Formats: sequence, structure tokens, C-alpha cells
Amino acid sequence: MFSSSLKEVFQKVFHVDLPISGGNGQSIDDPIVIEAEKDCVALENQIIGFIQQLGGKTWKIEKQELISKEDCRIDKISIVLVDDPENYHNYYFDITKSFGRFD
Repeated sequence: MFSSSLKEVFQKVFHVDLPISGGNGQSIDDPIVIEAEKDCVALENQIIGFIQQLGGKTWKIEKQELISKEDCRIDKISIVLVDDPENYHNYYFDITKSFGRFD
């Protein structure tokens, strides 16, 4: 999707420094790693919003699923194109650092 990391793209385009690392999130083996210890849901929504803006399309979250993979907790978020509900994408977020934290 991008030749630079998502973190670098978001810094250049939106002038934000998000606490993320890892991949592009398009597969469970290349998730976007949430480095924050709290507010991961808000951060996931912000990231999906940025991806939506970069793609120039309007998406909505269709469903969300928590997956355990080895010692990691992966949040799988399925988004669909508003005017074409058959067109969907999954994004994977490694939320291990914030999983189960409520402070």
C-alpha cells in the first residue's frame, strides 16, 4: 500500500506522530502495532480515518474481532465501502501493550 511506514506517511501528510510501529495492517502477519498503553480504540479509529482520507473513499466499520496469536492480542477490524458494501478490507492491529489496561 505504501512505500514508507504508515507512521511516516501520517507524519508527512497529517503532521501527527502516532505511537505506532509495525506493518501496514493488511494481514495478521503484518499488523499495525499500537505502542500506547491506553486509548487504543481511539487510536485505531484515528488510523482508519486517516487511511480513509488517503484513499478518498468513505468507509464504515462493519465488525471488530479480537484474535489471540502466540503471545499477541490482535484486533481485526473489517471496514466496508459505504456505497459498495461488497467492497471490504480488514485491518489488523497488535494491541498487546494496551490489552486489559483500564488506566
